[in-house]
Amino acid sequence: MSFEKVNELIEGELDRFIRQLMTLVRQPSVAATGEGLEECAELLVDIMKKNGIQARVLPVKGGPPAVYGEIRAKSSGAPTILFYNHYDVQPPDPLDEWKYPPFDPHIVDGKIYGRGTSDNKGNIISRIHAVWAFLSAIGEVPVNVKFFVEGEEEIGSPHLAPFVEEHKELLKADCGIWEFGGVDHEGRPNIWLGLKGILYVELRVRGTAADTHSSRAPIIPNAAWRLVWALNTLKSEDERVLVEGFYDDVIKPTQRELELIERIPYP
Repeated sequence: MSFEKVNELIEGELDRFIRQLMTLVRQPSVAATGEGLEECAELLVDIMKKNGIQARVLPVKGGPPAVYGEIRAKSSGAPTILFYNHYDVQPPDPLDEWKYPPFDPHIVDGKIYGRGTSDNKGNIISRIHAVWAFLSAIGEVPVNVKFFVEGEEEIGSPHLAPFVEEHKELLKADCGIWEFGGVDHEGRPNIWLGLKGILYVELRVRGTAADTHSSRAPIIPNAAWRLVWALNTLKSEDERVLVEGFYDDVIKPTQRELELIERIPYP
């Protein structure tokens, strides 16, 4: 299958794609405050439908709605890919540091400035229009395509796990593609095979019940130093994690993998 026609259609429709992205960016969708989340989900469904994708809003218990879309290949045995994205954005504060209003996108020197343009609304629009281009060029998509777009990624996706468990058959796929789609310095797509997790820890250290004179420092435990010592047990100066058992299940890279890592350009 030639991609020439697909690429031609994408190039010819770039202005329309950009207009749809600007419309999506204009819609506030701040996860931390809840501003505009439901409206953004409805807008996204509308954009998907206009590009040939069957889409609908799915309620999320305790959280903002998710958006689900799909388009099926004509072949009954075609594999299925699932695109994961999120329509929520970070709060735009402090507003006085913006050159342009965060929800009034501007194009300057070929770049779009607006909250959520890159993370993650631009990626959503790109994927939607890639599907549109296939449908327009050859009348179908080569594989089944599913879209799952949530509205809480920027606050840690607190309701994602139970939602996926409840809708696992609907979201079932042969592979999933995460939200981004960057390229390297030569324009080749980056393919990420894994990502690290996140752990939030809050340490509270108590010392004396009341302020005391610094002359007593040699004989009274100092809460600040106790915190320093605690942090010092987590990581060494050579960046090695010191937590017991941390590396137990880590698979060591092969020589070939190390060679490939060395070839990755690093600024």
